[in-house]
Amino acid sequence: MELLLIIATSITTLILIWCLACSLYLLLLSLGNSYPRRKKVFKKADKPIKKIHFLIPAYKNDAVLIKSVEKNFNILSKLTLDWEYVVLGDQLENETKSQLKSLGVVLFDVQLENPTKSRAINQWLEKTELEQGSFIFLLDVDNHLVEQNLHDFLLSVDREGADWYQFMRTAANQNSDIASLDAWSEMVNNKWFRTGAQKLGIRPALIGSGMLAPADSFENIHAKIDVTGGFDKWVEHYLIKQRIPLVYLPELQVLDQKTSNIDALQKQRTRWVSAQFETAKSLFAELLKALISLRITDFLKYAQLYLIPRVLHIFLSVALLFSFFLNENLGLLALVNLTALLLAIFWVTPISWFPKIAMAVVKNGSRIIWNYLSMGKDFKKAKEKFLVTDHGNSEDNSN
Repeated sequence: MELLLIIATSITTLILIWCLACSLYLLLLSLGNSYPRRKKVFKKADKPIKKIHFLIPAYKNDAVLIKSVEKNFNILSKLTLDWEYVVLGDQLENETKSQLKSLGVVLFDVQLENPTKSRAINQWLEKTELEQGSFIFLLDVDNHLVEQNLHDFLLSVDREGADWYQFMRTAANQNSDIASLDAWSEMVNNKWFRTGAQKLGIRPALIGSGMLAPADSFENIHAKIDVTGGFDKWVEHYLIKQRIPLVYLPELQVLDQKTSNIDALQKQRTRWVSAQFETAKSLFAELLKALISLRITDFLKYAQLYLIPRVLHIFLSVALLFSFFLNENLGLLALVNLTALLLAIFWVTPISWFPKIAMAVVKNGSRIIWNYLSMGKDFKKAKEKFLVTDHGNSEDNSN
């Protein structure tokens, strides 16, 4: 019995240390949001972007694709810059293809036995000659551009610059409890891993869409990547290796349609957590190199790969309060951990969000937690095959 108690205490201590480290890291990022930030002024570049390729990998989701194309074309038609809208179509209906072409879309038929986002992009890059000085603007199939500041910003980007840019991706809809939770999660991520990180001197996180990059740099980096999930994490890695600046732009938005289906949400999160796990394994040596060489901001950036997924983090932090029964000191430490985590969350969540988030958690919390606890059984599938999020036909009620 005494041996079992020692083992339980040891395991609990290790989990608690991990949770506490994650909670303190998130609290640091939250507090980073309070740091002052110099306002950027969009000034016309001496050599502005020559051409922009809006690039949209599209695997099925035909109805959502058509809707986003129509909305984006209304905005892009006002641009004075040269641009083209390229859809990397994979398993689209023939009727959808015809409709896209009639709208003026450049349709690239993806031919892949095992389709993934990164492989579709690489296939297009291999067969496309990009103009010197052009840029690529990567969007997801359900993303909607926002007109405000877009034109002025694109005119301010120097075509000879090496910077990459990440727009703020925010929810296009909150028409259900699940969509509201997804929107809240995205908002918190923006505050922690982009605004907070950037103000602290840590590289902001890429999202996988809403990113603008010089075409030559994008092509060079993307040619190195062939993964089922987590390609944005690998892009971040190569940006660090090549010392290429990445700038987060909270004043420029891309709207993202949130799913209202809890099973679709689980599939999406399974893909993300699996990708995080695989990337963390592959880049552990880079974490150690950054620490040993005292590249602290790089170390803190790689450390994000080892943060506990949020739902599991909250669940474990609450469950660890029961460690009071094992050891009073462990219990007090568990209380400090939960307090730090809640402070990190509350610091970046507007008060107006609390009622609807609380209601959504009450209604769906137990099922979401169960889905997270059981998602390990699908990790192998997520590693071998890209798990596509079905957005259905939910309306964007944000406009």
